[in-house]
Amino acid sequence: MSIVDHNSVEGWRGFNIKDYDFLITGVEFDCFYKGSLLHILGYGIDPNHPDILDICAKSKKETQYDIVRLFKSRHPKKVIDAIHNAGGIAVFAHPCCCWVINLDAYTKSLKNLGLDGIEVYYPYKRHRGIIKFHSRKKIKDIALKYNLIITGGTDEHGSLIRQYAN
Repeated sequence: MSIVDHNSVEGWRGFNIKDYDFLITGVEFDCFYKGSLLHILGYGIDPNHPDILDICAKSKKETQYDIVRLFKSRHPKKVIDAIHNAGGIAVFAHPCCCWVINLDAYTKSLKNLGLDGIEVYYPYKRHRGIIKFHSRKKIKDIALKYNLIITGGTDEHGSLIRQYAN
């Protein structure tokens, strides 16, 4: 299990991960690629690695406000390289709601940039359930076709974290 913030590793500051043997470090970056906004997760990263810190948000606005996050989005190649340099794996987050016509070709191009995995299992709650363009089965087929690591996420925004912290 990993706890990730958008464009920030500040949540890991002062956090002793060794106290929680079920946790791995993580981060989620906003990216813009081939006309579509996407999120790339970095799992198992060193949150103090300079390449990660270089692409992290420089203000609270870059972590909270969608419009600011859109204009501050990064290129996936830079994000994937930073994740790898920091010892982690790069995962395409919640791809069912990615606004692309040919998700297979889009994912293949991300794989060519170094992508390691894809989030197959995700609840698609709130607005993500409305703007879902692809099926979970299609995502799993793409993962298998391109030999990508299959992951799952909850997008709990705090409720699960509070449960485990107590």
